[in-house]
Amino acid sequence: MAIPKVVGKEENVVRSVARESRSTQQDSEQKAPRRFHPEPKHEGKSPISGRGLFRQRLPTGENLGEHGLWWKNALYEQAARVPLIVSRPARWRGGQRRTGACGLVDVVQTLAELGGTRTPPDWDGDSLVPWLDRPDAPWKDRAISQYYAHDIASGYAMIRSGRYKYVYHTAADAEHPAQRELYDLQADPAEFHNLASQSGQQSLIAKLHAALAKELGEAPEATEKRCRADLAKGYGEAPKAIKKKRATAEQAETE
Repeated sequence: MAIPKVVGKEENVVRSVARESRSTQQDSEQKAPRRFHPEPKHEGKSPISGRGLFRQRLPTGENLGEHGLWWKNALYEQAARVPLIVSRPARWRGGQRRTGACGLVDVVQTLAELGGTRTPPDWDGDSLVPWLDRPDAPWKDRAISQYYAHDIASGYAMIRSGRYKYVYHTAADAEHPAQRELYDLQADPAEFHNLASQSGQQSLIAKLHAALAKELGEAPEATEKRCRADLAKGYGEAPKAIKKKRATAEQAETE
């Protein structure tokens, strides 16, 4: 997901986003210091400076000890959020910020509109241009993310809508049924208090689950079924073999 910030002169903009690191839930209140890295000096002199540009300064996030996790393999904000900086001084004044969520599919639609072209009708996402033009313009404030990769028992999908984030974990097997997470990001930005088990939240969970399935175009279980079918056919085995061969070669070099 991305939360856009509109900036003015590029050479005056901090280009990286601070990360707040927590090693465990017990020391969650101890935050790592914010570190800001300046923009390379040559970039302000770029021949495309001043035109419509999206500045994604970090890839999709990584866990750095938050919740006792490292790398990805989760949909907490540290792993799923993508900082987004927009710069087009000729159209948008600097110093603005939009606090609603958007997805990378929305960035694609935005670039297409700015470039004066149209995307195929089956492409997802909505253009950010009206929202960037007018901060009071209606915006969906919604982002979707999925994880069906390595080191997990089953796949899971997430929808962030407004102040809430809902995560649905498909069933791993008959003994481990589907699980849900619900976080109020306004009251609990660190995502330590799962509200999914509270009886008063069931209506909201049903609403968010339906919205998630609609955005995905299918139920998460259908995605999980296709993923397992691909794995049964050997999907991903070749890359694993290559990595194992490379690791063996590196180990032999050090011996």
